[in-house]
Amino acid sequence: MRSKKGLTLVELIIAMAIFGMIMVSVFPAYLILNLTNIVSKENVSANYVAQQSIEELINLSNLSSVTQSNFSTEISNLGFTLQLDGTYSNTSNIDFNQKLSAFHDDPENGFTRIILIVETKHPYEFNSSTINDYRSQIETIIALED
Repeated sequence: MRSKKGLTLVELIIAMAIFGMIMVSVFPAYLILNLTNIVSKENVSANYVAQQSIEELINLSNLSSVTQSNFSTEISNLGFTLQLDGTYSNTSNIDFNQKLSAFHDDPENGFTRIILIVETKHPYEFNSSTINDYRSQIETIIALED
C-alpha cells in the first residue's frame, strides 16, 4: 500500500480536463459580457453628447436675442452646419456625428420642435460582425420670440 499523499498523474489530467470543460462553457459568456459593456458605454456616451447639445439649445432659447429668424445663425455658432436637406450637422466631435432637425410647427406662438440624433463615427468589430448603430435621439420643444 501507498502511504504517500499527493496527486497521481491520472488525477491531475482528469482535473485539468474538467477545468477545461468548465472554461469552454464560461468563455462565450465572458465575450458576450464584454460586448454588452461596449454597447452600454457607447450608448451612455451618445446620450451624454445629445443631452449636452440639447441643453445648449435650451439655454440658447432662453436668451432674448434669439428669435426664429436668427435661430439658424445661432445654431451655426454652436458648430452645426446647414445641409442640403434642411437639417443641421455637427461633425466636430471626435467620436460622434450629430444631426439636428428644427421644425417651426407653431410659428404664431414661437414654438420650435427640435430633434437631435447622435451616432457613432467608428464602428466596432465583434466576431466578424460590425456594430455601428449606436444612436441617441432627443426631442424637445423650445419657444422662440419673433
